Amino acid sequence: MLDLNVEKAVGDLNSLDLVVADLAEDGMVDSLRRNREVATKEVWNTMLLRDNFLRQKARCNWIRLGDTNSKFFHSVMKGRFRRNNIASLITSRGRLEGVEDIKSEIFNHFKSRFTEPMEDRPTLDGLNFNVLSVEDRDLLEAPFQVDEIKKIVWLSDCDKSLGPDGFPLGLLKKCWNFVKDDVVNFVQEFYVRGVLPRSATTSFLALIPKINIMSQSPNEVSTFRTTYHEDRYEQIKSRNMVEEKHWMYQNDTYPEVTNILKKQKLIYFNDKIQPVSLDLIWEFYANALRVTSDEEDPTGNASFVSWVRGKVIKYDGKTINSVLKCKFYDSVCPFAEMKRSDKNYWPYTDMKNSLIRPGHDWTPTSKISPTKIMVVDLAPIPKALAYFIHHNLSTNRSGSELISERALLLHQILHQKQVNIGQIIAADMDDIAQSPKKSLGHATVIYLLCKKAGVPDFSDSLMLRPAAPLNAHWMKERTVTDDPPRPLRQPRDREGSTSAPHQEAQPNAAETQPPQPPPIDENSREYRMQMSQFCVMQDFCFQYGLSGRVLTHQTDLWEEAQRFRDRFSGPPPAPHFG
Repeated sequence: MLDLNVEKAVGDLNSLDLVVADLAEDGMVDSLRRNREVATKEVWNTMLLRDNFLRQKARCNWIRLGDTNSKFFHSVMKGRFRRNNIASLITSRGRLEGVEDIKSEIFNHFKSRFTEPMEDRPTLDGLNFNVLSVEDRDLLEAPFQVDEIKKIVWLSDCDKSLGPDGFPLGLLKKCWNFVKDDVVNFVQEFYVRGVLPRSATTSFLALIPKINIMSQSPNEVSTFRTTYHEDRYEQIKSRNMVEEKHWMYQNDTYPEVTNILKKQKLIYFNDKIQPVSLDLIWEFYANALRVTSDEEDPTGNASFVSWVRGKVIKYDGKTINSVLKCKFYDSVCPFAEMKRSDKNYWPYTDMKNSLIRPGHDWTPTSKISPTKIMVVDLAPIPKALAYFIHHNLSTNRSGSELISERALLLHQILHQKQVNIGQIIAADMDDIAQSPKKSLGHATVIYLLCKKAGVPDFSDSLMLRPAAPLNAHWMKERTVTDDPPRPLRQPRDREGSTSAPHQEAQPNAAETQPPQPPPIDENSREYRMQMSQFCVMQDFCFQYGLSGRVLTHQTDLWEEAQRFRDRFSGPPPAPHFG
């Protein structure tokens, strides 16, 4: 009705302008001019009232969703005005365009619908009804008392609609001594005038909070942003986890790795890696999903924002750098700039020389832009840092391949170029949150972010513990410095594998031995298929906590498959054409 009032006032003002122009020489012009001044004032008052109404709706934020006075809000309001506006109306009398004509036509239409002819109806004549006494009538019409107002406020729920000032009734309970006079004056004004202030009823009736806030205790906060995120939680729980892996420096062993971590400001993060509650991780990633429907969660499309135990958790690059104490002063990250450039111009040759062991190359080598490096082909120090990246910075659960983007990151770190660690972790966390199946990671980062936001500790919860650390023993067991030639494997008799050690055949006894099968080439397709199947059996044992020696009759196959996994998982070396 506010828009119709504005149009009516403007129409009246235009009509007066036409009359004043026609009667410029008449004595009635003075009175018309006074009427025009009144109409002009009415136009401005009505427009000001509409602006105040919109301003109040913009400032009355939803308790949970945080509606703001944004461009989106104004576009929605303007769209609603356009949809509800009746510019013209086609009737049996023709097209109606005036405000009064449209209102009169609509009123008469519905009046004819709900009007019925008067007929003989029963009356109440001769019936005696109980009536209120004078005292009861005066009691009902008596002014509201302070105790009555307070009683009504205390009987109201805290999650009812907002008041004219945009606050719920729970605030009145908390601050009653401070706001008591204002509330009493407001109610008494309503008693005297019998009406509420214009445009205040919209706030009363429309802005209904989604959750109970003031009546909740600190332990009764909402866990999920929407029901959609609650369903997402069950799907998140079924995902695999990428355990973090820290570097353990022992007696200045491998100082190169320690110096690189110091250069990249990763010492604090490395020392903070610890067991973290699984419930905390699941809830964080479930609420970090950006929804596509504004009706479900209008603020759900904000990037790098999650929700844990009612606390808003920001996980953008700047916030992560703050909690990890990774100071990044440069305005541009060299790694990010290189990553956005054309892959054909990446320094593949320099990356190969600094990362890969001699005799190995990119995979595949036939393309101009290689896609990956097998981790087993890395040099010792790059291999250790690749594991650190796969477990802590840009997660990869398998860890057997180093894709070109992560290889570029490893190359930048090895050459001690400053890298924006927070930005890399934030991008990977957001990728995990939006992905339907990627393994979960960054447990310590999530814990530190929640601790900064004031999230209480999760008690009686399963813990995700870090993986075995990177240390000198790991470097000795998992890295090699050379790649000796692989001789052809001689087949062994499976039935006689538990007998005495094999004795070399004497030259004079060669003619008496039965014919031996041809040697098996370890680079052949048949051999790789056999070893791949047994590696699957290894993974099954690791997944269910079984010992590798559970397959006692295949101990030799177990060891051979492990060697195959460590050294022959990639394709054979080939020339590099990058």
